Amino acid sequence: MALKKQNNFCYFYFCCCMISSYAVTDTLKQSYQLNNGEFLVSAGKVFTLGFINPEGKQTIGYFNPENTQISYIGIWYTYDVAKRPVWIANRNKPVSKISGALKIEKNGDLKILDKDLTHMIFKSGGGVARRVAVLTDTGNFVLREMNSDGSAGHEILWQSFDYPTETLLLGMRLGFNLKRGQNWSLTSWVSDELPATGAFTLGVDPNGTSQLIMWKRGEIQWRSGVWKNGKFPNLKDYLYKFDYVSNDDETYFTLSAENTWWDNSFPMYQIDQKGEVLNFQRSTSKGSQSSLTSIVDCKRHKNYQAGCVEQKLPGCRIDSWFDSSRGYALSEGFKYDNGNQLLGMVDCEDKCFYNCSCVAYTFIYPNQTGCELWSNLTQLREDGYASPRTLYFRRHSFRDRKRSLWWMWLIVATGSFLVLLSIGWLAKRTLHKLARFFYLLGYVVQQRLTTCLTKLYDRLQSSIETAGASQTEERISDRSLNLIGYAWELWTENRSSELIDKTSILNNNDHEEAMKCINVGLLCVQENPEDRPTMATVVTMIASEDNQLPKPNKPAFFIDKGLTKAEHPQYDLEQGSLNDASISDMEAR
Repeated sequence: MALKKQNNFCYFYFCCCMISSYAVTDTLKQSYQLNNGEFLVSAGKVFTLGFINPEGKQTIGYFNPENTQISYIGIWYTYDVAKRPVWIANRNKPVSKISGALKIEKNGDLKILDKDLTHMIFKSGGGVARRVAVLTDTGNFVLREMNSDGSAGHEILWQSFDYPTETLLLGMRLGFNLKRGQNWSLTSWVSDELPATGAFTLGVDPNGTSQLIMWKRGEIQWRSGVWKNGKFPNLKDYLYKFDYVSNDDETYFTLSAENTWWDNSFPMYQIDQKGEVLNFQRSTSKGSQSSLTSIVDCKRHKNYQAGCVEQKLPGCRIDSWFDSSRGYALSEGFKYDNGNQLLGMVDCEDKCFYNCSCVAYTFIYPNQTGCELWSNLTQLREDGYASPRTLYFRRHSFRDRKRSLWWMWLIVATGSFLVLLSIGWLAKRTLHKLARFFYLLGYVVQQRLTTCLTKLYDRLQSSIETAGASQTEERISDRSLNLIGYAWELWTENRSSELIDKTSILNNNDHEEAMKCINVGLLCVQENPEDRPTMATVVTMIASEDNQLPKPNKPAFFIDKGLTKAEHPQYDLEQGSLNDASISDMEAR
């Protein structure tokens, strides 16, 4: 026990020595090199610069897949235990954990060294030069000329603020240096676990309209609106403001605090791998927490915020989106790999979204890169507990009850056909035949109801047959004369789930929705008209989260197979035409 206490004390003492050894050092001098495990800390202990090589996943960013040997040079808030970066020097060129180093050469070059490889950060004009690099309390890493007394001069030769990654700090610029041809912009990561250049870029409109623009792979996604009095109309942020500078050499915006009571905090903007712009506020006090607010989010399945550019969607994707869930596929999907480690989740979603046969996707590698897609023919299952993978499943607006209320009111116009639509279509193809539902519904509204009865029933039966329900039709012919009768018999035997297409059911929620449709449909065709719900009640039942519905009574249209032929109603199909038009002879097809 005494030995254990001694070891703990030694470890604590070692940590204190390490902290004291680098906490006062904000300067990298010439011919010295910063190795892995060594740090620079700004004078006010606000920011730290060093190699970031965590062994596990962090809250916001995580730089290496576990058990890899790569590392990055980055800057982070000193009291941020997770080391979430605000700047990365080598985001596209990681170095070895063992041999990586940051150094100012004798000729003044600032380099990242890695075995026999060199990543040049700043190259001098040649000859011998005295240089020094300093990490400031603003988070800027600056290379300057060294004075004769060893201190840093005033002229800036190179600075990290000129090369932002995904984070905008106070004093950083978004815009252009026209004289040097430099573009200051933010670019997202590829994924949560890979800081390489991603799909989204936030910068200033090159057409000179004094507004910010977000691009995805070169396509405009969002506009801030024209800047006025420190604000952008489509950027709802009341804590911070933007200052605008424009002259012959430069055009740019800088971020600043709106109120002086934020003196102890450092705000920052970040653009994440999904194209969402986040607003952070981090205090410089030890142990404090940062707050995060989403200020721009142009996801397809959400109500677009102001400034989001309307996207051209394929007809098959209107009112649909993809949502993550634990699950598995019974077969491998089509893989987009080709060694391209820069395909992130946004790219995978696009590949699936614009392919109408795609119903799910996910990433291939542990760092959330590479794409695997599945089509309609694949057996997919959601499993929130036992599944080892996260899949992104296609969702329809039918699952969003609030958004689906508008089409429910159209059912009022179809009156007595609700049961056919509910049982014959919804129960059988809960999710995957929404387009056919709207087609049939429009067909009913445009035609006389008496004419539609036979045609609609035939079309619904055809839909079931197309969906692979020939076995269901055989059961109907064996037990009852129509679909309603068959549904009623299954209901009385607690077997209504046999009406549901099992390939359309991804989870228990889908099954409950289909069963609710069957229940409501049978309520609408009860033998006693007084027992039938009104259409307003029907809408409420469908939209309600409560699955406890009244039990239906025997339907009026139920004809038992056990009746004798003499008891069956007789219909002469050749007596006339239902639409009062021409009369055609019935011929076999």
